[in-house]
Amino acid sequence: YALGAVTTGSSNIGIGYHALNVMTTATNNIGIGHDALRYNTTASNNIGMGYQAGHQMTTGDNNVAIGSYAMDANTTATNNVAIGAHALGATQTTGQCTAVGTNALKLSTGAANTALGFNACDAMTTGSNNIGIGYDALSAVSTNSYCVAVGSSAMNRNTGQNNTAIGASALGGATGAGHSNTMIGHAAGLAVTSGNYNTGLGVYACHTNITGSYNVCIGYDTKTDATSTNYAIA
Repeated sequence: YALGAVTTGSSNIGIGYHALNVMTTATNNIGIGHDALRYNTTASNNIGMGYQAGHQMTTGDNNVAIGSYAMDANTTATNNVAIGAHALGATQTTGQCTAVGTNALKLSTGAANTALGFNACDAMTTGSNNIGIGYDALSAVSTNSYCVAVGSSAMNRNTGQNNTAIGASALGGATGAGHSNTMIGHAAGLAVTSGNYNTGLGVYACHTNITGSYNVCIGYDTKTDATSTNYAIA
């Protein structure tokens, strides 16, 4: 039954089988859908809409879960937003995450991550302070932190940390753990695997660099002379 255990809780709405089913003293919650916010006991200021949205939440406050299985493993985490099926589906105790899109941050247990787009950051587990915006953006990073990927498939195979990729497929073509790279432009740094501290600005900039480090490429299709060149300017 919806709201079946309320004692002194107030200003709550439960619609659907077992929505807010065990809540006792919590306030200002909305649970709509089968098992939405089902195990919330004392947590307040939460919204769960969709099948099992916020299903396991017990004491976490200030969360928004909209979509089937959105934030369904959350127990005590606070200040999260999950919109889309399976968004933030594995988060349990960490907070300050925003996931918008089906499977966005699906496996994440890290904190302070932002994912916007289908499958954005969907492989991330313990990584924190990452931003992935766009279809499949930052979808390979699991445990690393401080990455920014903006654009469809940006950094979708690179697993390094401290990388910035802006543009469709930027740092997105090759599997590797290169770190501390900055690539801005469509397919910039497309082939980088283990190269570090590279900077590319422009469409296809540095796209032939694979293992080289400390290179700078500025302009359309600018590239170093070899795939492993170091300390070059093009």
